[in-house]
Amino acid sequence: MITNVVIFGTGLYYLRRNHTLPVETNIIAFIDNDITVQGKSIDDILIYAPSVVSELNYDVIILASINPIQMRNQLISLGVLKEKIMFWEQFVSSRSHGIIKKFEVNIEEVSKKILILVPIINYAGGFMTALYAAIALKRKGYYIVIAAPLADNNTISEVKEYGINVWICPALPYIEEVELNWIQDFDFVLANSLQNMLCVDKINRNGKVMWWLHEHSRQYKNIIGQYGFEMDFSLLSYNNIFAVSEIAKNNFLKYYPNQNINILTFGLPDFYIKPKSNHEKIIIAIIGNISELKNQKELINALKQLSPEEINKIECWIIGRDGGKKYREEIEEMIKDIEQIKIYGEKSRKEIESVFQQIDIVVCSSLEETMSISIIEGLMNKKICITNTNTGISDFIQNNENGFIYEAENVADLISKLKYTIQNFESLDYMRRKARNTYDKYFSMEIFADNLQKILEKNSIRM
Repeated sequence: MITNVVIFGTGLYYLRRNHTLPVETNIIAFIDNDITVQGKSIDDILIYAPSVVSELNYDVIILASINPIQMRNQLISLGVLKEKIMFWEQFVSSRSHGIIKKFEVNIEEVSKKILILVPIINYAGGFMTALYAAIALKRKGYYIVIAAPLADNNTISEVKEYGINVWICPALPYIEEVELNWIQDFDFVLANSLQNMLCVDKINRNGKVMWWLHEHSRQYKNIIGQYGFEMDFSLLSYNNIFAVSEIAKNNFLKYYPNQNINILTFGLPDFYIKPKSNHEKIIIAIIGNISELKNQKELINALKQLSPEEINKIECWIIGRDGGKKYREEIEEMIKDIEQIKIYGEKSRKEIESVFQQIDIVVCSSLEETMSISIIEGLMNKKICITNTNTGISDFIQNNENGFIYEAENVADLISKLKYTIQNFESLDYMRRKARNTYDKYFSMEIFADNLQKILEKNSIRM
């Protein structure tokens, strides 16, 4: 049966997900608050202002945004009935129950099976931590499946190379009985991220589920607005709830106080490669989505205030996928006259490993980062790491010992750390050695695998 829909949002969110719409979906119009796109078309379908929504004949309006709650409220204020509004995942799920596409590798199935649920399979940090959990558990002898409603095909290929099975189930996370039937075939479920709260709620009936949280505080309002009203939080006390850091833990407790939540940091596979020598410049890198949250502007502003002698000693690489067109354009404008700062696109994990041969300094200037993969990779590779006080990794850094911490949003403090590092670059080998020791002690895959194994043993999941 054909469903006539209006899509609210025409940006990257829509462009990266439009292929997931069921074939029975007929887009009759787009609406967008951006006046620069109103009156234009996508695939010959017109883009309107939201104010004309009452003139459109549709079955459903689908919200295409990572911040959909504001959109939803706007539509309600325009007189749209609540039952006519659906979140993207909600719409796709409602027409996808029972569908699974399996990307499996040729490995022998063992007696104990673990399912890892993730919101999306891509190169973002939230998924990568789940992948590393899968690798750690596989090393312990478990049969692992990672399941998600959506995936980047390049990432699937890399996951399979690790010997991990991938199942794409577009009904996630709005699961029903048909999904619960195959989920119950697994001995244990690791539900990664706050977005999977609906899965945690429904799977919890057998008690074999662990919920692992990574989200920064700015994500909670929209995620809970989309999923939280359907969850029975009285059951939370029976779950194994973990957070990746103290920051992630406190974010959860602000909304759900009096819950029992523990800390589980993640581990990263060791890809230390001896640095390439004799490159002319000191290479500074900031790695992650080019977005307001990652706050690349702060590092750029700091670099612009270095002396001419200092700026000529360095190059800065901004590495990551676009998180938003407007922010990317603002970054490009900021650096247009600074040849030492270069923007690179998203890189695969293998490409990142190669890049670390050339990097000398890793910076995390995020407004908030519950735990920074790029800084941990820097520690692993004996790089000088600079992070701020709004990051979970700062709990593991001691100033002038194994790295540097600057006060969040204090550009002057960041400048002082950059200047010291550039001016004393050749004499910081002690810091590089201590950085590696920090990785070995807290973030190695061996430590991570042992911590996961202890959790499973408490739940009587043994080989």
